[in-house]
Parts: sequence; structure tokens; C-alpha cells
Amino acid sequence: MSGKSFDKFYEGVSQEEIQNFQHFKETHQRKQLDYNGLLVEYLCCGQGEKTILLPPGGFGILPPEYGFRSITHFEKNYKIIAPDVPGVRHLDEAIAILNRILDAEGIDKVIVIGGSGAGITAQAYFKRNFARVEALVLYNTFSPKKERNKRGGLWIIRIFPGFILRPLFMKKLSRLASAEIPPEAKERVDFNVALLKEMFTAKFNKKAMLSALKLAFEFNEKDEYKLGDFKEWKGKVLVITAEDDLYFKDTDDLMKNLPNTELYAFPKGVGHMAPLVHPDKFYGLIDRFLE
Repeated sequence: MSGKSFDKFYEGVSQEEIQNFQHFKETHQRKQLDYNGLLVEYLCCGQGEKTILLPPGGFGILPPEYGFRSITHFEKNYKIIAPDVPGVRHLDEAIAILNRILDAEGIDKVIVIGGSGAGITAQAYFKRNFARVEALVLYNTFSPKKERNKRGGLWIIRIFPGFILRPLFMKKLSRLASAEIPPEAKERVDFNVALLKEMFTAKFNKKAMLSALKLAFEFNEKDEYKLGDFKEWKGKVLVITAEDDLYFKDTDDLMKNLPNTELYAFPKGVGHMAPLVHPDKFYGLIDRFLE
């Protein structure tokens, strides 16, 4: 977050927001472990008897530091595990890495919280390891659907060079903040959009994007689940969405196919940015749910 990168992405962004993020990075150091020859890094912080697992976002493209607001909130009362899992080939491999981290830290049970792309990884983890999950929180994310897959997307990335794909991808990212954001949330949203674009740009290459899309297609193709799959589970699920979120239509599927589920839907004006637009309400919902 300096030099040309700063000038390109953070012009006009709140200095307080920038300083808060820099302070977070300075006070949160990553740990490392080896997974079959792959060096895996993760954040392990916080305090408390229970552990929150924050799965990686963007199918491994977004680093755990992007979730600094959630980590800062929850680490006061919970132990936090936030992995960086780049370059995995399959969802099973990503989930195996998450379990390796938990085993290395001596953690048996977790609360899983994931939104957007991390919500997809959270669902994949829950499907395979629900006995290890005490509670599941999903927000602004979508359910697996085979009909969603458009294989042509892989061919587009294979054929076109990066300098053509990058602006198209950045335009798609901008849609995440397309809702009518209230003025009091503008500084938070502007900073996170800048941070999101910088982080994706830093890792943007055809190999990374193909890997991410393949995981998304695999999720839609193979990870469909139904309520009866979780008969033995006694925990609860909280689903948070917004009426103008990109994936609001998927809410019915999540509620129908997950067990013991509660729902909260923000009104229009939140879009895909619930934690940024109404942080007090958003984190208050989760805090009360986990209590």
C-alpha cells in the first residue's frame, strides 16, 4: 500500500481507514505450516474458549488480511483462524488444508463465518465436516447450483490476454458496491473497494483466475446439499442477506437446505456490503446469535 499502487487505488480514500489497516497488519503476524510440500500461511489470534474459522475469500485470491474488520471485532472474545489458501486445485484440497491448520493448533470444534466467496468455502467445509462445526454464519453469498455454471467463462480467460481481462474484472468488482450506500458508510466502503482492487490486481493472472473459476464451477457442480444430509447436527445456522444483494434470490435455497436456520435480510441500500454499511447491526446480529 505505497508508491504507484497507493496513488492508483487509494486517491481520496480516508487516511484514518488506511492507518487502521496498516496498524492491523503490523500487529497481526502470519504463522506457517507445510501441507504436502505447499507452504500454507494463516493468521491465528484472539482469545476465548471457542474458535472462529474465517475461510479464505475469492477462492484463495483474497488474503486473510482483507477480513481485518471481522478479525478485529471477534478476536476480543474468540480465537480466530484465518487461512491464506492460494493455488489449490480442488475444494477437497482446500478443506483438507483448513483441517490441517485446525489440527496443528489443537482445535477440535469451530464456528464458521463466511461471506461472498468465503461463504462458498464455508458451505463446502460445512458439508464435509459439519460434525466439527458448532455454528455456521453465511452472509451475502450464494448456494451451489449446476445451472449457474457457464463453462464459456474458462475459455474467455484462456483466450484473452490479461490486459483485456483486468478492466472487465475490475468493472465486475465495482458492482459489489453498486447499492445506494448511505453517507456514513462511504469511507469504509471506499477503502474496502480500493483494498479489494489492489489485492486482486496483485494476484491477477490467468493461472490464478482459472484456478478460482474452476473452484466456483466445482462448487456448483458437485457441492449441492439438502436438509437431510445433516440429520445428526445440533447446531444452528444464521443467514444474513440484503434485498438488493447480488445473490438475494439464493436465500430461499440456503434456508431450505441448511438445518436450524435463522434469517436476517437488510432492506435495500446495503447491497453486497452488509458488514461495511451497517457494522454495528451486522456484528450485533452475529454476536447475539453466537451467545
